[in-house]
Amino acid sequence: MILLSIIELTNIKKTFGANRILDGISWQLNLGDKVALVGMNGSGKTTLLKIIARIMPPDSGKIRINDNIKVGYVPQQPEFDDSTILRDEISDQRIIELRQMIEQMELEMSNLKNNDIHLMEILNQYNMLCAEFESRDGYGYKAKLEKILDIMGFELTDLDKHINTFSGGQKSRIQLAKVLLQKPDVLLLDEPDSHLDLDALEWLEEFLYDYKGAFIIISHDRSLLEKVTNKTLELEFGRLNQYNGNYSYYADQRERQQKKQHYDYVNQQQEITHLKEAIESLQKWASRSSNPKLGRRVKSMEKRLDWIDPIEKPHKKSKMQLSFEFQKRSGEIVIEAISLSKRFDDHNLFSNLNFHIKWGEHVAIIGPNGSGKTTLIKILLGLDQQTSGYVNLGDNLIISYFDQEQKGLNNQKTIYNELEEDTKLTKNEAMYLLSKMLFKGEKAFKNVGELSGGERNRVMLSKLVYTKANLIVLDEPTNHLDIPSIEVLEDALIAFRGTVIFITHDRRLLSNVADRIIELKNGEVHLYPGGYDYYMMKNEAIEETAII
Repeated sequence: MILLSIIELTNIKKTFGANRILDGISWQLNLGDKVALVGMNGSGKTTLLKIIARIMPPDSGKIRINDNIKVGYVPQQPEFDDSTILRDEISDQRIIELRQMIEQMELEMSNLKNNDIHLMEILNQYNMLCAEFESRDGYGYKAKLEKILDIMGFELTDLDKHINTFSGGQKSRIQLAKVLLQKPDVLLLDEPDSHLDLDALEWLEEFLYDYKGAFIIISHDRSLLEKVTNKTLELEFGRLNQYNGNYSYYADQRERQQKKQHYDYVNQQQEITHLKEAIESLQKWASRSSNPKLGRRVKSMEKRLDWIDPIEKPHKKSKMQLSFEFQKRSGEIVIEAISLSKRFDDHNLFSNLNFHIKWGEHVAIIGPNGSGKTTLIKILLGLDQQTSGYVNLGDNLIISYFDQEQKGLNNQKTIYNELEEDTKLTKNEAMYLLSKMLFKGEKAFKNVGELSGGERNRVMLSKLVYTKANLIVLDEPTNHLDIPSIEVLEDALIAFRGTVIFITHDRRLLSNVADRIIELKNGEVHLYPGGYDYYMMKNEAIEETAII
């Protein structure tokens, strides 16, 4: 099979300060490649994507992109001119221009007689414009635009709103919609799923699965990577390792390689040690004896030692260490909501919610963006006021809350001060806890304001560990965490014997952790006694019944 490369990287290097982020990367993207780019936070994934998109130059090396290949880039943090309106930002201006020109020419032709000498000239121009309009899918563009806007959670009335009226999450979705509408040959996607609800995530998954072009995606959603990719690139210590399969294939092969490398390295080190000891012993005997054979044996063994091609010592990946314990058990009923309603002005967020959560349950709250998930959690915790209804908290509750907005963090403090001042830990205890959360040595004294999103999340999780709460409430805890850290968090929540209430768009986390689902949709609450897989099964059955 002949592989046709459309993008080629040759010996790409990039350094920030004293840190070599990319160390001589050579790689090619072929037609039909659907690539997951994975690696720890800070490994350089976003930097590599920006270099491929030609937004950031490499220090050295070459990038070749085939002629006529259109590249679309979706950044992690979109930048817009806030003074523009959504319609102008998202629309294909050439299609609008073509439509106006076609309408103008149709008007001109209607005023010409059949024998007019200019008619044929105008008709030729008209046909050319129509051909370009059709090639750009101009006839289906409006329907496609409206569909994508709807999927991304926007109304048609939003088209005339200024960009500065939208939230950060909405701006991310605008950027994604804008690039998808351009129909590029290659998509470069930097965490496009960060601000999508479950419905939009499933749409993106379907879109990428059916996508005819090539793409490179950075995402922490393992379910998404599992279903839509056919190659995995791991960026580690400035180098790329390619695995010709999806995320599960990569994880399995990576583990096998690490075990083999460790086994081979240990065996080789034992062989080297044995040879050195044997040479040293023979040299002693040779110095006491006039036997030339001993000297020849020493030289032979030294040559053998020189010929050994040393196996690189396996790099030990630092992984977050996390476990939750509770001081004491709470009552059997942890939280009870009775006829709960919330209204903002003339908008009814939800009404007449009735449910209770029992000790030891791991409950996920799901629903579309804007359905009131975070508001519901804040009402349950007494951080927001309901319009009507009651919330009863159980006995002996010790609550720990992970706020996705991270309002509990002070950007002026160091990580160490942030933990020390909020806890009763000694310096040694605090430093030990922070080291388990990958803040070792001097890293513990970085200012919180300088931290990445993933690092800030780890600081929040450090505080949760200290509280020893029997009710853990988490609002989007996986945002900005790398996949290894998400898997550690997942294992810790599965092992926790207390009560958990959480909001997440990570479908694998939902499947593995939740044993009960509360869904908010269209102002109503739907309760599912099983986990996320049970919820999906029930909804598929409802959809099939509706079709019949």
